[in-house]
Amino acid sequence: AQSVSLLHLKIRQAQAISPSDQMTPIGNALEEMAGISSTAYDEIRQSIYGLRTMVSASLGFVPTLTELLHEFSMQNQMLVKLEADGAETLRLSPASEPQVVRIVQEALNNVRKHAQVDRARVRVERKEGWLHVSVQDDGLGFDPATVASHNGLHFGLHGMRERAATLGGTLVIDTAPGRGTRVTVTVPLEGAK
Repeated sequence: AQSVSLLHLKIRQAQAISPSDQMTPIGNALEEMAGISSTAYDEIRQSIYGLRTMVSASLGFVPTLTELLHEFSMQNQMLVKLEADGAETLRLSPASEPQVVRIVQEALNNVRKHAQVDRARVRVERKEGWLHVSVQDDGLGFDPATVASHNGLHFGLHGMRERAATLGGTLVIDTAPGRGTRVTVTVPLEGAK
């Protein structure tokens, strides 16, 4: 994080000393690099927080999730409402809990980056031996077929699916342009308390 922050500072310094009237292509490239480094820094900070959240796992799933959502809301000026009726005392296995929390974190990062909204909902449900956790927004939505055909560049969605699969579960994305997005991870509660 410190290196990326320093890189961003150096890019801004290069912009300040570059003659803007003669070097438009260089100026444009520097501005693009500044944007990329700023985004990378934000993502690194979110990942660091995610690692810290994993240490809180002894609290239980819903309290750990509550902590994550509070921190995410504060950092991103986005209201995230948690609905966990009847699941407040749910405890997942040590292998499952961090994976599900990371899926929620990545889904919220996607809301922050793409949905153009200032609020989201996270719902936790326990049904017949399965845990269902959904992240929903009322944002722009997207065409899932377009994302699937982008030459594998959407690592976030792919990573969420892989995490769910390693737990014996599934990840479903329900979206369309103009009607928001709901990402639901469903995993078995084997080993849950």
